[in-house]
Amino acid sequence: MKGGRKNEAIVTLLLALPALPSAFHCNRRQSRHSAIKSIKAVNNNNEQDSRWKQIPFDFSSKLGWEEFYKSGRRYENDHNDDDAQREEDTACLEYEWHSHIPHSAIIETITPSVEAAAQQNSPSNDNGMPSILIIGCGNSSLPRVLHDAFLYPVRITCLDYSKACIDMMRDMYSTNCPNMEFVVGDAMKLKEVLDEYNNNSISDKRSSSYYDVIIDKGLMDALMCGEGFDVNTLQASVNQVLTPEIWGMQVLICFPLMKGTMESLVDIGKEITTTHLYWRFDMPVDGSENGRGSFNVAKRSLWKLEPDFETLQTSWN
Repeated sequence: MKGGRKNEAIVTLLLALPALPSAFHCNRRQSRHSAIKSIKAVNNNNEQDSRWKQIPFDFSSKLGWEEFYKSGRRYENDHNDDDAQREEDTACLEYEWHSHIPHSAIIETITPSVEAAAQQNSPSNDNGMPSILIIGCGNSSLPRVLHDAFLYPVRITCLDYSKACIDMMRDMYSTNCPNMEFVVGDAMKLKEVLDEYNNNSISDKRSSSYYDVIIDKGLMDALMCGEGFDVNTLQASVNQVLTPEIWGMQVLICFPLMKGTMESLVDIGKEITTTHLYWRFDMPVDGSENGRGSFNVAKRSLWKLEPDFETLQTSWN
């Protein structure tokens, strides 16, 4: 799909993202056409979300996302003359991809890994705190919720390749979330980006770039809009910074994956480290029953067998 048809089909109204069809990853030509119809069907009466209305752009475009986030801030400034009101509304800049999947489902899923990391001395918690990396964080409230979700401190790292996005997140959360970090970088090059960040960090320097939990909530959806996207490159990048310890966990929330993508993720998980990464796809959680989003989880394991794809779907625990 080329030119205008591609640009027309890759839409930008994030409010409408939950309405995108479950076939999003099954057939690019058909799904992009369906996305247009779904977007047009959305009736937005929420004034707060109108700041995120945009002309269409390529979801895989860095420049497109920069302008997207900048326009949200311009809307805030244009519609609030009162400085106090503008400061209050900064907290309302949050927007969720896959908002039908509650944050509580993510917290419940990752809690065992976070607790295990808190009790162990590992490369990923050498500062005394379990660590969670959110790749393609966008302007989600998830980092703030996770920061305060546990009985003990947890280091939250927000990573996005849009500087405008990270600047916004820093303005929103840095004051009230002391254990939150904000990193501008490419998720395809996580080790390189995080090593550089850690080396240049003024305080709380870490000796490694490993994380106990890595969360992707909508990033893969955006990247798949690009013609040259390779899931293997993204997953290999994640594997490089996910702790090799057996509590290491990855959460992937996205539109339903085609079987070939699932099999690629399974294969990569068995290649990278001695503690393989085993997947469970389409986990039933609150909000997933509508079929618009898929909740997928992978965890490290010492399992040396080579189960086939169907076995992984039924025996992961």
